[in-house]
Parts: sequence; structure tokens; C-alpha cells
Amino acid sequence: MLLNAFLVIVFTLAFLFLIWRKLKEDYIQGQIFGAGFSFLIGASVSLIATIFILQEHWYIICILTSFIFLFAYVFKFKMNYFEVIEAFVPSFIVFNIFILVMKYLILRDLKLAALFFVNVLCLIAYYISKKYYKSFRWYPSGRIGFSGLSTISLFFILYSIVAVLPFHMISFLSKIGVFVSFAISILSTVLIIRISRK
Repeated sequence: MLLNAFLVIVFTLAFLFLIWRKLKEDYIQGQIFGAGFSFLIGASVSLIATIFILQEHWYIICILTSFIFLFAYVFKFKMNYFEVIEAFVPSFIVFNIFILVMKYLILRDLKLAALFFVNVLCLIAYYISKKYYKSFRWYPSGRIGFSGLSTISLFFILYSIVAVLPFHMISFLSKIGVFVSFAISILSTVLIIRISRK
């Protein structure tokens, strides 16, 4: 119990710090932390709800609900979607790692390692693309948003691959999650193409 409480505090602070560091020059603290807590509230609501209903879909529901709450806040306060996505992606991955660690402590299921490594790989990909994306010839606009959107696309592609592996995997890697993941991946790619134009 004490370990779980400690992990909640550490990962929540890490999540909010990463967002604040990315957005502190463009937005006031109230907006930044409001966006962060909106995301966390969405995650909390979905995690609690899926204890009682749709348990097998808890993972994808948690992700979708978190971003719905976030984008509702962004829309309300007229924040830039691409700036917010760019800032939230590494925090989102850290948040994912936290959820997977917490679930592992409860379930002791080594298969959770598959998604753990997916998240680690996506975090590495984010920072590599963040460093080099402005030098890509096929991305002439150099606009912010590329690293976040490309990492989201990669994450959901890898999620789908893990979900359809031919051996028994975790129950929350559902078929519905696969279809939703492909849709999000395609949408992210379309948005990249859109903002790549000068």
C-alpha cells in the first residue's frame, strides 16, 4: 500500500513537471496544470468506471477518456492543440509506464512487459524525432507537432501489433482496441501530412 502511494505521487509529479517544462514559456501555470489535471481526472474516471463495466477494454478506454478530457480543456481555454500534443506525449508515455507498473504490482503478470517496452521505445523515438525533425526534407514546414503526432502513431501501431500476436496476451488488448488504435494512427499521420506543408 505504501509503495503504491509512493508511486502515485512520484509519477504524478513527473507527469506534471514534464508538461510544465514544455509549456511554461507559452502558457500561465494555471492553464498548464489545469490541462494536466484534466488528463489525470479523465484517466481516474475511466479506471474507476472500468472496474465495474467493460473491464476488458480498460486500457484503451483510459487513454481515450484522458485525451477527451484534455482536448475539452484545450478547446475551452483556446490553447494550441499541436503545442499541447507535443508537450503531453512524453508525459502520456510516462503515465502509461506508471499504469503498467501499478497493474504489474497488482496482477504480477509478466506479459505486461510487452507494453512496458512499447512505451519505452516510443519515448526514445519521441526524443530522437524531437531532435532531428526540422532537418527532414519531407517535412519542410518545420512546424511543432511532428514529434508528438508521429510518436502517437507509432504507439498505436505497436499496440495493435502486440494485441494481434497469435498467442494469448493480456485481456485488455482487445479487438476493439485494435480498430481504435489503427484509426488514431491514421488520423495522426493525416495531421502530420497537413502540418508538413508550408
